[in-house]
Amino acid sequence: MKRGGLELMAEQHIKQLLNHNLNVAFLSNSSINTKNPVLLPVLNSKRKIKSIFSLKKIIKTNNPKVIHTHLSHDLWIIVPALFLSGSKSTCLYLTKHMASGLSKKDIFHRFLYSRINKVFVVSDFVKQNVLKTCPVSANKVYLLPNGVDINTFSKKNYNIDKIKTELGIPKEKTVIGLIGRITPGKGHSEFIKAAELINKKHYNNVVFLIVGGSSEDERHLEVELKKIVREHNLENIMFLGHRNDVTCILAAIDILAFPSHEESFGITLLEAMAMEVPIAASGNAGITDIIPSGEFGMLFPPRDYQALATCLLELIENPELRKKLAANGRKRVVENFNAEEITKKLLEYYEEG
Repeated sequence: MKRGGLELMAEQHIKQLLNHNLNVAFLSNSSINTKNPVLLPVLNSKRKIKSIFSLKKIIKTNNPKVIHTHLSHDLWIIVPALFLSGSKSTCLYLTKHMASGLSKKDIFHRFLYSRINKVFVVSDFVKQNVLKTCPVSANKVYLLPNGVDINTFSKKNYNIDKIKTELGIPKEKTVIGLIGRITPGKGHSEFIKAAELINKKHYNNVVFLIVGGSSEDERHLEVELKKIVREHNLENIMFLGHRNDVTCILAAIDILAFPSHEESFGITLLEAMAMEVPIAASGNAGITDIIPSGEFGMLFPPRDYQALATCLLELIENPELRKKLAANGRKRVVENFNAEEITKKLLEYYEEG
């Protein structure tokens, strides 16, 4: 099955915790393919009452020290289960990965959030949103960004020429990629418009990759994008669809475009920087937590495809700039977004209670 970003980040946290020899169980709403931890598919939002009592039983039997959720909606199951179990020793933590436009300061949310020990936020953008929309005081909110495995995301692990050959891309071509699910707000339309501008000058020199598929509800968006590409004869744009080898493809990309209209964080940015891929990204929301200045990547206004094209052209035509941004990006991830170091900080917070 295709897993979303929240599930993937939860799995990554679990893997890191297992590396520290902790006893971890994965409370889920489905049979996610996770090999190491115990999988407990008890969080079913459509069957809340049953889920509450199932979780209550687990809590009373195991008396966990920590319950850590990555989805605030699951609080409607977790908090009542904790209350009914009578457990006061179990600490509850919530990681907020995305900003929300909904106000959650009603009496019911005040009850849910009063049971939380700490709220972790992945960016300052999300932190400001949480303080604005959630019934939680500032002293309970901690900035704890997502991280990446800097050993896995290292270009030296991959044979780039081989990957390009397998994708049918000539070795001498500059590869510009956009990685992400095809959904409104990710900037695919702007990416294609920018590609059309770039092709006027570099058609024979570049290849554009769109990596990621669409959900059934949004399949029409993917169909429409492919129609535009065909009608405009943009033959050097390749749709690769959903891939399980994104890390390999990322290694073969020379430049990453990240034209998201508003992104709370952007784990793909970290993965690209760790892989020494220079980036042109829209400078908004949580993106600036990762790329705070032009020293680490090129930034352009959201929704501005002409500005995106300008940034990409500069990167295409300036190999030295690409080399500089690649080195600076890798260094920033190693120093600030190393998953192992972030896990150590998380464990410190667990110990504080």
